[in-house]
Amino acid sequence: FNGLQHLYAHGFEGHGDLKPSNILYADLSDRFKLDDDNKWPNVNHPWQIRIADLGWADAWLDLGFTNKAFRQYLAPERLSGPDGASGRVVPIQSDMFSMGIVAAELLQRSHPASDFKKATGSEGKWKRCVETGDWNLNEISSDRLRRLILKCLHVSPESRPTPDECISEICAELLDIYGQDIAPTLQLWNEQSSPIAENEHIGWAGTQTIGLGVEEEKRSREALERRLKEFAVRDFETCETWITLAKPLIDLLEREYHPETTVKIDQLRESANLYLTEVIGEMNRPGMESMRQRGDWPKSVQPFERFSEAVDGLAEIAGFEYESDNAVSQRLGPLALAALAFSIASRYRGLNGSKNEYFLSEAIRHAPEEAVPYYFRAKWRHMSSLIEKLDTNLHSDQELATWVADLEIAINLSPSWQEPKAFLDSLRSPRQSSE
Repeated sequence: FNGLQHLYAHGFEGHGDLKPSNILYADLSDRFKLDDDNKWPNVNHPWQIRIADLGWADAWLDLGFTNKAFRQYLAPERLSGPDGASGRVVPIQSDMFSMGIVAAELLQRSHPASDFKKATGSEGKWKRCVETGDWNLNEISSDRLRRLILKCLHVSPESRPTPDECISEICAELLDIYGQDIAPTLQLWNEQSSPIAENEHIGWAGTQTIGLGVEEEKRSREALERRLKEFAVRDFETCETWITLAKPLIDLLEREYHPETTVKIDQLRESANLYLTEVIGEMNRPGMESMRQRGDWPKSVQPFERFSEAVDGLAEIAGFEYESDNAVSQRLGPLALAALAFSIASRYRGLNGSKNEYFLSEAIRHAPEEAVPYYFRAKWRHMSSLIEKLDTNLHSDQELATWVADLEIAINLSPSWQEPKAFLDSLRSPRQSSE
């Protein structure tokens, strides 16, 4: 239920194909040291659970295949009508019905239909089973959970519980009967690690509807447009969030050949130009280093890498080329130009060595006090050498000296950054050939 709630909060209208095989369980006891206390997971309850197979998510309305799922988990409103037409979809409530079946199977090891074979023999028989409430939940000892499952299995979608209600009831049961207080842990898991994370999910989900049909694409496009109107760009973080919504919105707008959409795309490109020059284009090192760290990214990611990704995103939307001699390039500060050059170098890595080298040099030229380009120049040169020679023992002393020089600069510029130190140690180690 918590996994479904996460999907619904991050851009999905509904799963649509819930069944035991689409709920994955991992046993953490073999991989992690777990506590034997009231935390969850723990030694006694080491499972991590994931919702899988989103192949039907959000696609039923446009494709018209509301009954394309295992009948024994299918909400009655999704069954075909008397005329053969597809049923209606109530996304979250339909999922809640399926979860009622899954929960019953999980708790009593059998399907809740009193006569499973008869009830699932046809759409009509299945619908009658649901309408009459012909369920057998006798093996479920908990009155609270039995009532919750019956509510999930209600014939009317509007009468079924929300995921939050289900979570609340299950947490209460675990606390009252088993002394397991998992509500604080769920709350911690569900906290947004950064303001951008939710919008990244929504932007990604929007682009997944491309090709599913005009109506589905329109719905995704309108959702992104509404989201963009909800906040104002005023600093780096709001600018960063704007990019995650604007890029997929442009992808969706470009699918519709209409003068109105062309105007909207032009407006987005103009906004990107403005944010690039006015909001982050003049950012300096103190400003960049004061950015709050994103909790959903590895701690090893440096502020310059994150800044570079934002500058590159705005430049892409705006259609700005690095070597353009125009008003935009003249209004960008050296750090922004270095970030853009670094992002271009990243794209050429492994594809064009000379361009990769050129743009790394440009990044260093614009921001010689920034450690990141030095470190990655050494790292990428080393990796390229490994690929070319297929033998780690063939590095020349000159190559090694070049890599070491860049790493020493990076370490001097950013003493707390551990990756350059670890890489330098590996190069100087007798085991360098195996690394």
